[in-house]
Amino acid sequence: MYLVAEPTTPSTSTDMISLIQSINFFFLASYLFLFAILVVALGFFSYTMSMRLRRKVAELNDCMPYEDEASVTEVKQAPPV
Repeated sequence: MYLVAEPTTPSTSTDMISLIQSINFFFLASYLFLFAILVVALGFFSYTMSMRLRRKVAELNDCMPYEDEASVTEVKQAPPV
């Protein structure tokens, strides 16, 4: 007489496992999409801030030139802040 293990049914069916895997994939895809939106938003923010700073530096250079440029160009009035 041989002892043979009786076949047991899995605790969760394969349909349930595939459902869980698809839900996990959906959440992973949504997190990656939100991360991509965040990266694009940060890139746009840093670009606009750098352009704004460049504009302010250009305005300051116009109204306060360097010493070697002061003799050549006239000093303009500082823009109102």
